[in-house]
Amino acid sequence: MSISNTTYQIQATGDGVTQTFSFPFKIFNATQLLCTQINPAGGTPLGPYVLGTDYTVWINPVAEGGTVTWTVAPPLGYVVQLTRQVPYTQSVTLPTEGALPALQISNQLDLMTMMIIQILGVAAPATIVSTCQVLVIGTGNTPSTTNGSWQLIQNGNNLSFQRLEGGVWVEKFAITP
Repeated sequence: MSISNTTYQIQATGDGVTQTFSFPFKIFNATQLLCTQINPAGGTPLGPYVLGTDYTVWINPVAEGGTVTWTVAPPLGYVVQLTRQVPYTQSVTLPTEGALPALQISNQLDLMTMMIIQILGVAAPATIVSTCQVLVIGTGNTPSTTNGSWQLIQNGNNLSFQRLEGGVWVEKFAITP
């Protein structure tokens, strides 16, 4: 799957009756969704709310998105805010020899894309501040010279994914809006 939606947060207003609210973005598990209600009088988030006690999450297995169902409907006028929050970690270890697990690679690239959207959404919504950024991911003391390392290169609105193979950076794919 790919990430086709740059939305990572939605808001809806409670009516005191509706318990189920939809979100249009991809998550892999329910813990990656922060669910809050905001008091319209003070603008302060209420909670903390507990997954499985205060609300449940259903993730659409076919498309991006899902629903949150609150145990008690949010009060009239309260703002329901659903925010994707993926951890800034990399949990996949790829084999050094043999076939590469395509699903694991795809899911990890999706997670990295989610992280980038999260960072840009907080730091600079709808604005790319710099013209060129490079992020290198690898092992060893100098990941930029270790075969198997990955680099993501942002140049304007374009994003290139490259892997170091035999000392040469090889572009695996690029995202161009």
